[in-house]
Amino acid sequence: MRMCSRIQYVMQGLIKMFLGALIFFFFSKEIMAQHIPLKNASFEKWSSGADMKRIDDISNIGFPFDWSEKNIRYVYAKGPQYRRIKKEAFDGKYYVFLVDSENLIQELEVPLQKDSTYTIFLALAFVENHVSEYPNPLHLKILGSELPKNSLDFPLENKELDFLGKTLVASHTNWLIHEVTFKPEKDIRCLVLQASRLKAPYDGHILIDSVSILQNYKKPKEISLENKVLVDQLERRFKGGEDAFLSHFRSWMFFPKETRNHCRVGRVNMYFKITEKGEIVDLLFSNVLDKESMQMLTRTFVAVKDEWLTGEEEEVSITFAFAKSDMPEIEGDLKVLDTITSHDCPKSEMLVQRLETEMKSKSFDAAEVTIKELLKRFPDSKEYHQIKKIIEQNK
Repeated sequence: MRMCSRIQYVMQGLIKMFLGALIFFFFSKEIMAQHIPLKNASFEKWSSGADMKRIDDISNIGFPFDWSEKNIRYVYAKGPQYRRIKKEAFDGKYYVFLVDSENLIQELEVPLQKDSTYTIFLALAFVENHVSEYPNPLHLKILGSELPKNSLDFPLENKELDFLGKTLVASHTNWLIHEVTFKPEKDIRCLVLQASRLKAPYDGHILIDSVSILQNYKKPKEISLENKVLVDQLERRFKGGEDAFLSHFRSWMFFPKETRNHCRVGRVNMYFKITEKGEIVDLLFSNVLDKESMQMLTRTFVAVKDEWLTGEEEEVSITFAFAKSDMPEIEGDLKVLDTITSHDCPKSEMLVQRLETEMKSKSFDAAEVTIKELLKRFPDSKEYHQIKKIIEQNK
């Protein structure tokens, strides 16, 4: 729909106030981290000679573009071998299968700087009881070289590389994000991920799906219960109190794949009642992001439906912040962080700048789309409720 001129006038006034508040916020906030660009970070692009027709679990071979120019095994999660492995990709349709001492290598567009701090995030997993030739879990070494890729001798010797860190052993069958923080002693032009065993003989494998690197990453509090009313309620009404509730949250909450793919970030408010018998009723959400994130939140609370204690009936309100790791402006009682950077997701500052441009050029239809995205991220201001009301009244 196209807003009439009177509505446009009212909207412009509200948007100016909304923009003023956001611009003040961004200038007063410290930027948390900078992304280091990686090509083909979730391994979706493979060489044209990659064999996608063979039906054995791990017999698909090829090389992922922008990484090693050496054939390695991979899994196409929609292909014939999927009937045996039965593991969806963490991101997209493909993931890498490495065995001991195999490498993934990428020459970086932006070298890692000496004495700067970096954190690498990797989605890792293990396939239990499905790969008899390589039955044991491995970990990944994070290595680097100041030489360009074409200057390295193959096969790689660790003496040619700088050790930057290593992940924990990926012995879990579900995808989990591993993070390793390091500070190079020299500039790094080539990143090397090497599958590694703990001790010999050790035939094993590791699955890798998505990789991202952040510079000067300061890990935010994924769990920040500064809401004193909520803390008091959890201490009184949840078995084990606040600590038990947060432990459950860490185990169950994650950033859903489709939510990431469509850049659904923002604050979700959850409301429910605890009855005298300790039952959860009247579970409601406001500012819904998408179906997947709502299903995850619902499943999380259904899983602890028997953990609430008896007492007087009371209402509970919790704000969940679904955010990328470089979006400190999206805050909540509990934070669901996404550290994967393989999908572009515009920062809120960029949306503010876009909205300013659209309003100046009177591109109101485009501005409405941008407004809706910003409202998802900042749903608690007076302007939010006024703008939302106007949009709903003029659909």
